[in-house]
Amino acid sequence: MKSFYQRAAIALIANSLLLAGDVFAQAAAKQSNPGKAANSANTPSQSSGNRNTLIEEVFVTVTKRTESVQKVSAAVSAYTGELLKANNIQDFQSLSDLTPGMTTRSEGSISIRGISNSVSGGASPVAFHVNGMFLDERGAPFYDIESLEVLRGPSGTAFGRNATGGAINVKWRRPDPEWGVGGDFRKGSLSEEQLRAYINVPFFGEDDPRLLGRFVFYKRQRNGTIDNYFEKSENDAGAIDSQFFRFTLSSEPMENMLLRVRGIYSERNDDILDSASMSLETRATEYSERLRTNYDPERGNPPLSKDNLLEIQSDLKLRYPDFPAHEGAKHRLDGDLNWGLQGLPLLGDVDLDVLYMEQRARAKGFLDLDGTDVPVVDIRSWNPKDTRKNAEIRLTSQYNDGFNWQAGAFWYRQTTKRLLWTDARLFAGAGDVFAASPFGNPVPVELPPTIGGQSTGGPDSVTEVDSIFFGERNLKASEAIFGNVKLNLKEMFDWPDIEIVVGARKNKDVDRLTVDYELVQIVALAGTRLNEPFPLVQNYDVLTFGEFEATTGEFGAKWFYSDLGMIYAKIAKGYKAGKAERVQRINNPVDPEFLNSFEFGWKVGFFQRAILLNFSTYIYDYTDLQITKITDNGFFTENAGEADIRGAELEIQFSPSANLYGQFAVSYNDNEFGQFCGNDNELENQDVQPGCDDPAQPHNFKGEGVADAPKWTVAGLIRYSFQLGDWGTLTPQVKMNWVDDYFRRPYGNPIDDIDGYTKTDLRLIWQSPQEKYRVEAFIENLEDHDDLFYAHFSLPDPGAYSLLSVQPPRTSGIIFEASL
Repeated sequence: MKSFYQRAAIALIANSLLLAGDVFAQAAAKQSNPGKAANSANTPSQSSGNRNTLIEEVFVTVTKRTESVQKVSAAVSAYTGELLKANNIQDFQSLSDLTPGMTTRSEGSISIRGISNSVSGGASPVAFHVNGMFLDERGAPFYDIESLEVLRGPSGTAFGRNATGGAINVKWRRPDPEWGVGGDFRKGSLSEEQLRAYINVPFFGEDDPRLLGRFVFYKRQRNGTIDNYFEKSENDAGAIDSQFFRFTLSSEPMENMLLRVRGIYSERNDDILDSASMSLETRATEYSERLRTNYDPERGNPPLSKDNLLEIQSDLKLRYPDFPAHEGAKHRLDGDLNWGLQGLPLLGDVDLDVLYMEQRARAKGFLDLDGTDVPVVDIRSWNPKDTRKNAEIRLTSQYNDGFNWQAGAFWYRQTTKRLLWTDARLFAGAGDVFAASPFGNPVPVELPPTIGGQSTGGPDSVTEVDSIFFGERNLKASEAIFGNVKLNLKEMFDWPDIEIVVGARKNKDVDRLTVDYELVQIVALAGTRLNEPFPLVQNYDVLTFGEFEATTGEFGAKWFYSDLGMIYAKIAKGYKAGKAERVQRINNPVDPEFLNSFEFGWKVGFFQRAILLNFSTYIYDYTDLQITKITDNGFFTENAGEADIRGAELEIQFSPSANLYGQFAVSYNDNEFGQFCGNDNELENQDVQPGCDDPAQPHNFKGEGVADAPKWTVAGLIRYSFQLGDWGTLTPQVKMNWVDDYFRRPYGNPIDDIDGYTKTDLRLIWQSPQEKYRVEAFIENLEDHDDLFYAHFSLPDPGAYSLLSVQPPRTSGIIFEASL
């Protein structure tokens, strides 16, 4: 087998030959280097129009410098706020409809180029940032956004923690130096209502930048998509009830200095988007009715549908009326300083950037792991504390004679406290119930052979436990120093316009987990409630600690062979921190992920930017890929051995006239494990297979593919604006994406196969001549694609239950917008 670097060299030569004809044809017409954007306080950090071009130029900061997306030597999809608004892109799931190589099954399960966390319980390998601040979670819905950047692949220097798959950065719209107010109202299917508004305030008068403010409000409600017999439709699983208020204050107190302070308060009272239910295989057996009959034969509820996972019978909220269901709130305050320092001794012109963020959150919720009124395993969770702090400082030179550099330091702290109460009831002996609980059996439990005259063992007995208490305190800490050097050979030596980039990052991560267990009491055995609950009070505290260090970096070169053309190649090393995890009584340390990446790309514009083309091809050599799965003991993470991932992506934007705009994206991904012994709990045969020697990891998955990695994805968008004179414009728009078959988990198990699907959105938009008023009619998910993105898990038998994440069905509605 060829080494990683041999394959990278072959790919570089092959792709270079493919592009040689175009390169030499355009090189003769080359004039000057298309000026690189300076990273000063007064430089637009997101997008800027150009009267001589048809497609708006977008600036990004994925390298911690402000650069045109066409000049960045990385695969970056950049979206303006207008494009996000025009396509109702408010979250990661809708964002993946347009982004090549990106798939999502829920807001917490994001995959880029086949790098994912498989289920929502693990840390995401796609680092999420808001205004450049590392957040490591989904933020508020996207509204009043300046731009959104999706970096595909590791950078090695700019991002360290949990960014092997890539990074996403959302930038709020900055305050304008003039008065403004606007908003919109959306009314749609599933009783959806959404109200959004903003006001822009120049406190010292228009065009005075000393103090500007922008204030934004958002409110959305929508009925659920999973029908719960015990709930009103507005409280069904998948229901949305969220809101936020945020502000941005900016000030330019002196030349070359920009200060910004931002704050947000958000609430999410959604019914959980990830719900669980008995699988269709389980519903086809007598298990469901047997469980219900043994619990309360007089209840008389209709049986669960045997062919529709979208119907459940969860009465958790009825059983715990005093426990708020699925509510959460968070508030965040952050700020940044950008100061352009001029003429420093030895350093020249340098930008100083200082960033700080602090967020506090709390949440409560339910999780019914079988979707019935029987407490098979029902969980109440209370997260009273989640505090995140983030700081970064950078010094960036400003293109001093072709030699440029950047140096910085990063600091992150997250402390969380989580409490859970579990009711468990299974057809099993009491000891088996504890072993099968999501939190395991923390200490050996010595049970008498009978309790209250009932046997404590045997597969036909029904054991009910009330309850298992689980407390967790977790500290995650991360520190890093980083730096890079850019050498422009044309400016330094009058050579061809080639830029060399070398960077490195030293990462240190700590994961400290303290867990408190308490088993309270057994309240029923063999289907009969005990006269007196049998006390089983046991406490156990454990501490799990992990410390990880890694050095990542990148080396690359890019050649501006024409005013509108550039090719690049780079090698980068990515890293995702390890994890301190405990399963049952056993520490389960999870090793860090490492990724050696080679990428080759081509970015070019035609006809004065009427057409923009971005092409990239990549080869990944992955080691210790972290795979999170659901087992009978909760979330469990294991490291796969080695995986090879390779693919290509193409993005095209075109605007041959001011009225016509379109974009097209296609991605190809091929992958397989070269070494991976693990355990698929959904397989009945748990014998050790050839090539593996650990009974805890008996299955050999060599040759299988990674999870959430469709081989092909295709996306397209096209719109045309009809000019109506004094009546404004009328714009029909079509957006379509197609996703190939893929697997939910990386085991090649047929139960994990997700069939390929197509989704189409239609819009018709009228806008007034001065763009003060806008009316939009829409149909989303025209195909009414309602396949369930679900994951089987074992409790107590393989494939007994499924964790659901539902694609919203066909929806339609209308939006009214006004601005002054």
